[in-house]
Amino acid sequence: MVEYRFSLNIPQDELMRMYRGQARFLRVRTDSGIVLQLGVDKLRPLVGHSGIQGRFVLRTDMNNGFISLLRE
Repeated sequence: MVEYRFSLNIPQDELMRMYRGQARFLRVRTDSGIVLQLGVDKLRPLVGHSGIQGRFVLRTDMNNGFISLLRE
């Protein structure tokens, strides 16, 4: 398993545009400088009233297959 840590600060209105089909993927830069492409659908469980903010841990298998995305 591989873990990537990063921060997100996406306001609710921007998230709504993503969910309406204007974006299927989000690119994030990890703390170590790696740029990852993450499916917007993976964010849904983490969205609050004001959007999505905070520190997150993305876990993948050795082939970069999604395992989990958790708030740190």
